[in-house]
Amino acid sequence: MGNHSINTTDQKPENADKPSALLSERIHAGDRSAEAELVQQFWRPTLFMLQYRCQNPAQAEDLAQDAMTIVISHLRKSPLENPDALPKYIRQIAMNLFIGEYRKQQRQQTSVDQTSIEQAVAEQASGYDNVYRQQRATAVQRLLAELPQQRDRQILRLFYLAEQDKTDICKRLSLSSAHFDRVLYRAKQRLRKLYDQEQKKSG
Repeated sequence: MGNHSINTTDQKPENADKPSALLSERIHAGDRSAEAELVQQFWRPTLFMLQYRCQNPAQAEDLAQDAMTIVISHLRKSPLENPDALPKYIRQIAMNLFIGEYRKQQRQQTSVDQTSIEQAVAEQASGYDNVYRQQRATAVQRLLAELPQQRDRQILRLFYLAEQDKTDICKRLSLSSAHFDRVLYRAKQRLRKLYDQEQKKSG
């Protein structure tokens, strides 16, 4: 398609002073030049972020390319409810791809190295729950796998290990904000119960 005029009236849109905020709507409207602008604006910071985490330039470039493709594909179907969240949205897509690739590599190894996962649990511990303190990271990681309900395992891993936003997890698991809080609370209580049982056995 050719370029589309964003505003042909005298009325100035609310986000006219924020070019990046308009990209979501323009891409949804079929403006191919907006897609090129998105890549030009966000490619380099996305690539740098992935290079820092991957320590593999070729892999980082592939993931950045995939992130741009996914974001544009999603925006073609539906614009963001909050256009100002576009940078955060792109970063989250890129992080999800990185996490997925990391897990894929871990599954391909003969013996899975738990150190990185345990360290992630420990780093997220402060301020959430005593169960997640660093010295208990090994037990927590094992107990997560023992939780009988898949949704409990999912929400704890997504929120604490994958560092996904509450809004994204709610969409993924089809939960309202209030329901998310209840599910997360109950999952933590079940994990605490398993931990207490473990402590009694070892004591």
